Amino acid sequence: MRGKLVRIEYQGEQLTIGAIARRNRIDVGSLRRYYAKLGDINEAVKQTKSNSRANLVKIEYEGEQLTMTAIARRNGIYAGALKRHYDELGDIYEAIKQAKGTSLRGKSMQIDYHGGRLSMRAIARKERTLCSNINR
Repeated sequence: MRGKLVRIEYQGEQLTIGAIARRNRIDVGSLRRYYAKLGDINEAVKQTKSNSRANLVKIEYEGEQLTMTAIARRNGIYAGALKRHYDELGDIYEAIKQAKGTSLRGKSMQIDYHGGRLSMRAIARKERTLCSNINR
C-alpha cells in the first residue's frame, strides 16, 4: 500500500514531487533525492537541473568530443560511476580504469571484437541485439 501523497508548496501551488518534476522536465528520482538531502524544493529543482545538464558536457576522449554517457557506453560501464570517478580524479582515462574496477559490467569478460576489447553487453549494444543472441 502506498503512503499518502505529500504536497509541497512550489511557485504558489501545492504540488507533489512528481508534478514538480514533470513541470520542470527533470527526473523525479533525482528530485526526490535532492529534496530529501536539501529540504528546500527550489534548491532541489535547481540542483537536479544543473546535474542533468552536466552529462551533456563534452570531454575529449580518444580524439573526439564525447558526453560522459557516450564514453561509458563505449567502455561498457555505468555513466554514473564514470562521472563520480571523473569528478574525483579529473582524468577521464583514470576514471574509466576506476569505474571498470568497481562496476559489475567492467568486471565482465572482455572479448576481442573488430580491433577492440569489448564486453558481451557492449557487443550486443553495437549489434542491436540481446546478449543471449550472441555466441561466445
